Amino acid sequence: TDLALPDYLLIAVFGTGNEGRKVFLRLVEPCTGNVLSTADAVAGKFEESIPKALKKIEDDVALFAWRCRVIETAGARNIINRGRLDGVRNGDEFQGYKIDPGQGKQNVMMPEELLIMKSGVKSGKYKVVEEGQQFSKVEPVGGAPLLSAGDFLEQPDIWLKDRKRESRGKRTWDKIYDKQ
Repeated sequence: TDLALPDYLLIAVFGTGNEGRKVFLRLVEPCTGNVLSTADAVAGKFEESIPKALKKIEDDVALFAWRCRVIETAGARNIINRGRLDGVRNGDEFQGYKIDPGQGKQNVMMPEELLIMKSGVKSGKYKVVEEGQQFSKVEPVGGAPLLSAGDFLEQPDIWLKDRKRESRGKRTWDKIYDKQ
């Protein structure tokens, strides 16, 4: 089928014991089955053990590079599959990677990082010029070429300029930067 796999799955297993209520969490990359992060916590109630385990998963996820894909070209701009809900704002800059078309840009069975390492070529910087709720437009900066559908944009965590923005990752960034 043409169904796309999610980037990550969070698997939770719950149990009880003499120490209290225990939760086991595993963050898995479905296309490879790789376990990216694990956490467990015990507390008197599940409502207390779950946030403890999630904190470790959040801390691990904060160290992942943030990536998105180009889904379409619109004139001299690219449309990406991330928007305001993901923390994207006008003026944000990304590093672009062109993917060798022979390697299958739509390959959902290969982890993004591996695909970039095997067949990606760094192509320059790209700037968000129009943000939408779930999608945004970017344009090349400083002579970078226009990207094609399936190419990647990446924003390492150190590039974040506005860590007070509302997004899905805000709690994690608050922990990293001490809630300034």
